[in-house]
Amino acid sequence: MFHLTWEGAPATTSASDGANAAALPTGYACTLFAAADADGAPLVARNFDWDPAPASVVESKLNNGRSTLAVTDLRYVGIESESDLGNKQKTQDLPRCEAYAFDGINDSGVYIGLAADASARAEVVDGREWLGGLGVQRMILDHADTVKDAIEVFDTYNIDFAGGPGLHYLLADRSGAKAVVEFDAGKLAVIRPPSGQPWMCLENFHMSSFAEEDRITHSRYSTCAKTLDSSRGKVSVDDAVNLLNDVRQPHTQWQSVYGLSAGTLRVVGKKPHDYRLSA
Repeated sequence: MFHLTWEGAPATTSASDGANAAALPTGYACTLFAAADADGAPLVARNFDWDPAPASVVESKLNNGRSTLAVTDLRYVGIESESDLGNKQKTQDLPRCEAYAFDGINDSGVYIGLAADASARAEVVDGREWLGGLGVQRMILDHADTVKDAIEVFDTYNIDFAGGPGLHYLLADRSGAKAVVEFDAGKLAVIRPPSGQPWMCLENFHMSSFAEEDRITHSRYSTCAKTLDSSRGKVSVDDAVNLLNDVRQPHTQWQSVYGLSAGTLRVVGKKPHDYRLSA
């Protein structure tokens, strides 16, 4: 687990940069959930389950005044091992890593994280610019102030999943708003938690195809749902990590827990690391 700081203009996010969120994987099984801590402040957690590779926290301090914290897989900028960081040729694309946010928050308390959704296909709307499946996450982190703003980004661009599986996304913000965004038969679908349910989970099945009562047939979703139901949607950071461990896979690459009000991140690779958004 590495730590990189980006300062200056936001990274360029285009379909060619962001579409290849993943070459076809050997396996994937990401699990995400949005809940709250003991004081009711929004908290989001995720397991990133993918092929092993170096990972990095990316702390962005942008010249538009925005700060973000995100985690990225360094393989997508050519870093396959720690030794590659001493190779000038292999590190030449390292400055592009800010564009590749696999999960993150910004200083408005907006969170976005992705999971593979093999059935996702986004229709093409004439006249819209293109963003890749990862590029849309960076666009949201760099510009959105609320979940509503984030959904509007999805509804403004054509989203390109070329080069990898389709994706769907968990959104949350410091107001407690939360939603899953995915593409159902090409159309943008926004899924909210049922009335009175203070938590929301996402794993690798197409949410639009299942009613809430049928989603518990999926084992990782069911494990999270039962725990969050019993705690009324409240978990500490340590509890969140423990729940992530309950649904951990052999290929879990990192675990991250974000506090949306305080702007905090605990990321666990081989060991835990704690970060806080810059003022």
